[in-house]
Amino acid sequence: MEDYLQLLLEQVDKNRQINDFAKRERDAIAAGEIGIVMESDAMRREIITQLQALQSKMEPYLKALPHARERLSPELKDQIVTVCKELDAIMSETVAIDRENEIKLRELKEGVGEKIAEIGKGRKALTGYKNIPRQAPKLFDGAV
Repeated sequence: MEDYLQLLLEQVDKNRQINDFAKRERDAIAAGEIGIVMESDAMRREIITQLQALQSKMEPYLKALPHARERLSPELKDQIVTVCKELDAIMSETVAIDRENEIKLRELKEGVGEKIAEIGKGRKALTGYKNIPRQAPKLFDGAV
C-alpha cells in the first residue's frame, strides 16, 4: 500500500498544478489577457489527461484498500488520511476558483459583445454619411 500512497502523492501534485493554472487564469482574466487563459486551459487539459492515466493505475489499490485496511500500520493509515484530506482541500479550492473564473469570463464576453455592438452602430452611422465632393461645382455643361 506504500505504492498507493506514492500514487496518491502524485495525484496531489498534479492537482496542485491544476490549481496553480486556475489561479493563473484568474489573474489573466482580471488583466484581460485571454491568450494566457487559453494557454493555461490547454495545459490543464494535458494534466487532466495525466490524472486519468494515474487514476487507472490507482484502481487496483482502491479495490484492495477495504480488505487491506486492517493490515496497514497506523502510520501509513494516518499518512493516507492526511494526503486524502489535502487532496480534497486542493480540489475544493480549484472548483471554487473555476466557478469564479467562469463568471468573470462570462462577464468579459458580454462586455466584449456590447463593445462590438457599439462599433457596429458607429459603422452604420458612418456609412449613412455621403462623401463631400472635393471638386468645385460644375454648371450644366460641365464648365465652371
